[in-house]
Amino acid sequence: SNQLHFTIDSHTGTVTKQNRLNDDEKDIYFIKIFAKDNAPSALFRNNKPNMSSHTLIVKIINRDLNIIPQNAITNIHGQEQRTNKLIGSVYVDYDIKDNSNKLFLWDERASTGTRKHFKLNSKSGMIMMLKGTPEGIYNLEFTVIEESSNFPRHKVSARVTVTVKNISVEAVDQSGSIRFYNVTAKKFISQTLGELNTPMYRLQESIASILDTSPDQVDIFTINNRKLARGAFLDVFFAVDDTIYTSSEVLNAVLSLHLRKLEEDVGYRIVTVGIDECIAKGHMCQQACKNRVHRSQKSIVVHTNTNSFVGMTTLVQAECIPQIESSLVACLNGGTFQNGKCNCPMGFEGPQCEKLDICFDGSGYAIYPSIKSGNVNNISIELLPRQKDGLVFYMGPLKYDPSLKTPPFLALEINDGMLVLLLDYGTGMIRFDYQQLILHTLTTVDIVLEPHRFEIHTTSNKLQGRSRYENRDLSGFLPGNMPILLGGTVNHFAKGLLYNWPLHLVGIPQKIDYDGCMRNLTINGHTMDFMQPIMANNVSFSSQWSN
Repeated sequence: SNQLHFTIDSHTGTVTKQNRLNDDEKDIYFIKIFAKDNAPSALFRNNKPNMSSHTLIVKIINRDLNIIPQNAITNIHGQEQRTNKLIGSVYVDYDIKDNSNKLFLWDERASTGTRKHFKLNSKSGMIMMLKGTPEGIYNLEFTVIEESSNFPRHKVSARVTVTVKNISVEAVDQSGSIRFYNVTAKKFISQTLGELNTPMYRLQESIASILDTSPDQVDIFTINNRKLARGAFLDVFFAVDDTIYTSSEVLNAVLSLHLRKLEEDVGYRIVTVGIDECIAKGHMCQQACKNRVHRSQKSIVVHTNTNSFVGMTTLVQAECIPQIESSLVACLNGGTFQNGKCNCPMGFEGPQCEKLDICFDGSGYAIYPSIKSGNVNNISIELLPRQKDGLVFYMGPLKYDPSLKTPPFLALEINDGMLVLLLDYGTGMIRFDYQQLILHTLTTVDIVLEPHRFEIHTTSNKLQGRSRYENRDLSGFLPGNMPILLGGTVNHFAKGLLYNWPLHLVGIPQKIDYDGCMRNLTINGHTMDFMQPIMANNVSFSSQWSN
């Protein structure tokens, strides 16, 4: 009879219960298990496999003890709930999924204050949350009566914990997003074998740890299965209540620097932090590409036996837009707007009081958010290098995406004293060795980008030059919605952050840190404020310029 109730995995030795032990009158089961080792190391001793046996004893302690099954339902919506909503079901049986022989009732101990917000289907066990239910945690208690020809009529208790959370429009607008690879929404909310918590809760814990807040401040409001041309993905959107990062871009950029930790904590591979459809589709736009976030109150509902999730529908879509420059003037770093211009504190020389100078000692880097200015047309920067090798500037994704043939990026570097430009519009990388630089000499570098061609101009008191490169295969644009890295190299990412460029990929930027200063970085006419990095290490804002 043991074979009726138990199975054993011949490879792992795991013993699994097949069905109800209540149906059998036995109080104890003796399961004889034989193990054989055919590994070469075992055969080496006497040319015979090692064999052993073991008896597993399963004893029924108490047949009348009811372990109360529990399941959890998370319901998150962006405003007051205006319609009734099915949110999940009562889970009572680990062995039998058929509810046709069950009757679901409210437990007499359930309070009327809780019951008024929910409606129970007595036949299916489905729970409906009624419109207007306020946010909070609701502990629902039920009685389930079960009867079958295989066992006598009996009843069990069941509990369901429902968490209702309202998300403000502001929190959604400032939310972050992560795209996972090869995981479904059901797996994401289900408890993983050998883990105490679900991947969803592990993600909340990991984000909270990175941002130095508590997991209950991290609200996941969208879990969306996506089937794209590049494979099956899961898009997860989340809001963080207690954080200093008040924009989606900065929040995503900070979390992306800890991508490896997020992957290890959650247990699934991450394609990108900060879902960006323009990286793959931006080359189809004539001017600029914008990631448009579409949200609606249409519910996303995910059910498993023990957990359910009800959230908002959120999608990111690439949208082609005209390239429009903003006319608004905001004075930074304590500056004030007077007589049509910014009056700036000492040391802030930019047109909007930007900090123009930054220096690196050969072991530092600084990461800045994207310029939000459509596709990149021109870049200008002043350099004062102290060493003949180093990565000056990188603009591109902070993680290699294997689903893309080549990710678009631009890198400006110094290689053995030579100024080198690496450029990829997403169709293939081009390397252009331009001109020898003179160390400890201020040099202005201007780069002009156009479809099928680019130009580089350099000017200093000792040299000047101008070159144009044309190639009909160089098609597309460099998106402006990518982060900017100064001074550091992909070595930082490979060692401690996240980069993940494969070693066989040609066109990896310079692997040596920049030693020197730079100033007056402008992209599409937008002056960068060096005082506002997402993250920086070993940098100085006291410049050392020479003529």
